[in-house]
Amino acid sequence: MNNKLYRIGFLCLVLMAGAALCNGQVSLAKMQRDSLGGIKRFNVVVASGNFPDLASSIKTATELEMRKAGVTVIDARTHEFYNGSQSDGNPRSGHIPGAANLSYLDVVDQDNNKFKSPDALKELFRAAGLKPGHLMVSYCHIGQRATVLYFTAKMLGYDAKMYDGSWEDWSHRKDLPIVTGESPNKQ
Repeated sequence: MNNKLYRIGFLCLVLMAGAALCNGQVSLAKMQRDSLGGIKRFNVVVASGNFPDLASSIKTATELEMRKAGVTVIDARTHEFYNGSQSDGNPRSGHIPGAANLSYLDVVDQDNNKFKSPDALKELFRAAGLKPGHLMVSYCHIGQRATVLYFTAKMLGYDAKMYDGSWEDWSHRKDLPIVTGESPNKQ
């Protein structure tokens, strides 16, 4: 799979850079969502700061690396795509075996469009199975929404990578198993 870092959503980069550089003082205004729950139009309000080239710092994971001990795989898609009840147009629906679900939308307070507190974010990652010292690998549909979890994890001090091929790659590969339903491992 060729590296598809060009797919990283500009919105994710702006939000994470703003959160990291402005102590969380970044928010969205006039947000409109697309049919998949993504954000298609937005105004970003950032307190201050210069934005580094965060795209060049992204580490990617392979499907083999995700199967190792000490790796926590987290699906950043919304729940209906994780459990397979809604298709995103790929050949198969569901999720990667062993992956927990933490929607990218859950890390943002929906009332004020700011990131939740560091303690609340750590609790979300803990509830998704991320343990201290483990590597967190995020994925989504094509790699955009996964950047939200990637940068949030990095901001909190976790070791993190992204499965850049995401569900688009995994669902096309007939040699890779999938899981449907609510459980990370059972159909």
